[in-house]
Amino acid sequence: MVKYIPSTKTLPYLVVDNYFSEIEVRSMLNELHTLRPKMEYQEPEIYDGTDPIDTKKNRSISLDSVYNSREDSYIMRTLHNIYQDKHLEKKLKSLSWFYDAINHVNLDSTFASYYENSDYYKRHKDISVISIMYWLWEEPKSFEGGDIYFPDFDEKISVKRNRFVIMPSSTSHEVDSIKYVGDEEGMGRYSIIKFLYIYQAEHTRMLSQLMNRVGFNETQEQWKQVKELTMKLKRQEKQIKEIKDK
Repeated sequence: MVKYIPSTKTLPYLVVDNYFSEIEVRSMLNELHTLRPKMEYQEPEIYDGTDPIDTKKNRSISLDSVYNSREDSYIMRTLHNIYQDKHLEKKLKSLSWFYDAINHVNLDSTFASYYENSDYYKRHKDISVISIMYWLWEEPKSFEGGDIYFPDFDEKISVKRNRFVIMPSSTSHEVDSIKYVGDEEGMGRYSIIKFLYIYQAEHTRMLSQLMNRVGFNETQEQWKQVKELTMKLKRQEKQIKEIKDK
């Protein structure tokens, strides 16, 4: 049975348990096992002046970079159902005015992450408007830790299989270090993260970074970064078109 657990303190987030059926969970796990060998360490995107070194230890992959179409991914097709859930939308809007923004979201990206022994993600913020984090793993559970902690509010969300949380992306959060108590490969903590954007705000942010990064003293390396940023914008425009065409 689906259970909705709104935050009762100062931070407006919503925890949802048992949203997906066991068949859906099984199918998503099968896809994650296939993706796991392709997952790599990815340097965090930190734009607040903090040092990214030693910020995290995990492996992840962008699902949008793996598949030519989102229809090819069972995970992305299944998580898309969240957007169609008017009951969930009502729950969010009753929680805080902030979630009125969900009606203005016009772009998203999906990542899968895997945590094993001693993996962690220290304090950071997401570069989006709304973040959705969904957790699943093989039973029996073979690890301890991996909970989400909000240091500014001294609040913790315990990870639970088939649980997701919806939260403001700008909220500082971290992932507790994992203690692996199993001895089989692939029995760690999987998470699927959806970042929801309002495209114009994202576009403005990147242009601002572009101006600050290049300025009037361009270098070859800086222009390489500019080209990569331009390609990212083009990929986002393509995603928007695909979403609108569906």
